[in-house]
Amino acid sequence: METHSLIDLIRQIDFNEVENHFKPLHIGVVGDVMLDVYHEGIVSRISPEAPVPIVDIKVTEMKPGGAANVCKNIRSLGASCSIFGAIGNDQAGRNLLKLMKHDHINIDGLFVVNDRPTTTKTRILSDSHQLLRLDYEEKKWVSDQVCQHLIRAFRNQANILNAVIFQDYNKGLLSPAIITSIIEICHENHIPIFVDPKFENCQFYHHVFLFKPNRKEAENLLRITIDSQDSACMAARKIREIIHAENILITLGEEGMVLLEASDICLKIPTRARKIHDVTGAGDTVISTVALFSAAGYSLQTSTVMANLAAGRVCEEIGIIPITLTALKEMCQTFV
Repeated sequence: METHSLIDLIRQIDFNEVENHFKPLHIGVVGDVMLDVYHEGIVSRISPEAPVPIVDIKVTEMKPGGAANVCKNIRSLGASCSIFGAIGNDQAGRNLLKLMKHDHINIDGLFVVNDRPTTTKTRILSDSHQLLRLDYEEKKWVSDQVCQHLIRAFRNQANILNAVIFQDYNKGLLSPAIITSIIEICHENHIPIFVDPKFENCQFYHHVFLFKPNRKEAENLLRITIDSQDSACMAARKIREIIHAENILITLGEEGMVLLEASDICLKIPTRARKIHDVTGAGDTVISTVALFSAAGYSLQTSTVMANLAAGRVCEEIGIIPITLTALKEMCQTFV
């Protein structure tokens, strides 16, 4: 599709109509929830103990990350959301629960477990530049008991869900049993499935509506190099042959993304970030936006173009920033 045709798709969006379409929707998110912690300060000297900078911390901020950030994006766009996942019995878990309750996310499917910590990513920043990241996590599979509880909780809510997103960060929640069981429940209830995968579980996401790897994940799956949008389109076709997904969306960072539809049309979309500051959470924003627009009845091409704009917008900010309809509308107005 030519650039002018992409612009035509954007110009056709009526955001008052979008808001009305989003309000009644309820999206289920299954995956690895995280707590993102940001410590920002000033570096004025080097430590006498080792050749490392001393950061005088001025501000500490906590934000929902991973699958929890997907939920936050959905809520900030105006739809309802249920999370299905696990947190540890620790202070990080309690902090994350508080954040999710504040965002009015349904946490009936979020389970507290005693044998693993809440996945936490702590970033140290100075002058808006990241100096260090500390990860606190356990990647082993959750127990069979947690699997059974989560599948049961999902089945109990399946009748109210308009779409389901798998947000896989390979942190131990999305076991083969959980993936295959929830896909089966979705098929029974005719719920479209959107997947943001990690390489380790790709082979289990069969017959989903949309499969969205990034460049690295697609390269790892196929053992090839993707160096252009054309090679990304070829990779998308090969991935579809492996997992039989209806549609494949490959994100390419600064090179944009490509969408291979069920019709075999491959749409090439250039990036829309005006100035990239931080790509953290961009994948969460893409899957949230494309799933929500699609569930609201918009074409997959339109949904993907809007997701591309949303990702460009959040990359202009430092840290994890959810997309809003107001921000999307402002970006679309630049095309009018």
